[in-house]
Amino acid sequence: DPVKGFLYALGAVAILSMTTYIFSKYAMDVERGGIRPVTFAFAWTGAATVYLFVLLAARGRIRELRLPRGARARMVAMGVLSGLAHILFWCGLARLNTAFTSFLMRFMSVLVILGCVAFLGERVKRLEAVAIGVMLVGGCISSAGAWRVAGPGILLIGLATLTGAAWRVMAKAGAAQVPPMVGNFYRVAFAAVLIGGWAAGTGRLDFTGGADRWAVLLIGALLGPCIAMSLMFASYRHWDLSKTSMVVMAEPLIVLPASLLLPGRPLSLQQLIGGLIILAGGFWLVWTHGRRGLLSSPPEPVE
Repeated sequence: DPVKGFLYALGAVAILSMTTYIFSKYAMDVERGGIRPVTFAFAWTGAATVYLFVLLAARGRIRELRLPRGARARMVAMGVLSGLAHILFWCGLARLNTAFTSFLMRFMSVLVILGCVAFLGERVKRLEAVAIGVMLVGGCISSAGAWRVAGPGILLIGLATLTGAAWRVMAKAGAAQVPPMVGNFYRVAFAAVLIGGWAAGTGRLDFTGGADRWAVLLIGALLGPCIAMSLMFASYRHWDLSKTSMVVMAEPLIVLPASLLLPGRPLSLQQLIGGLIILAGGFWLVWTHGRRGLLSSPPEPVE
């Protein structure tokens, strides 16, 4: 049913757009009583782990948590990469404009596809290479002139897309071994252990912050990694993954108007133009890659 597929995907992207960018940006506004990014990353993954465990228990799927031997090392590696991606992403988002960050995260799809080319034997056609070039031009336009101020944040988001793409390629390679919700549980659980251990060891855990900020974090961790991802997987049953990917690619179109509700420096005209070029290239890339039937996992957000 393509209508159900579209509605499930749209609902997932709407929730993920709000939780990943708007909710988190509000919760991490340290100047106004927010939570520090590293503590936020630990609390987000920790809460998501608890929520996913409860969902698995409620569905009678606890036995599925017993991983096959061949999948255990992959799950640990995915958790480590996911933990790094969380730290880098939240620290980068805390430094950058919300909509600008959303545009930059479109490069996740490029890195996932290139990772599949490098490790899974897929190929990039000429039109796909042109689409990637268009996205790079947009990235240069949006970042030019802002590097002195936004350079560290852009670098952090770039590294977040790299580590996020790495665990997604690993997930694609071993998709048949572990059910999606079980894989998601172990990914965020190992990420929480990594982030918590590193933050505690370096003295970066700081549980200060207003009660309203913590409430937003806990609600976001439920809506994003749990409910939204369940809707995303539901959309896969009703239409092609490439079509879901097109809806996911449109995430900045939701984040852009919603970000106006947040305080801080607005998106500049140059960043907007560059971001729209990135988005156009991203649509082109997902469409051309999907037509060949190779897009088996959409460019999901960092959750």
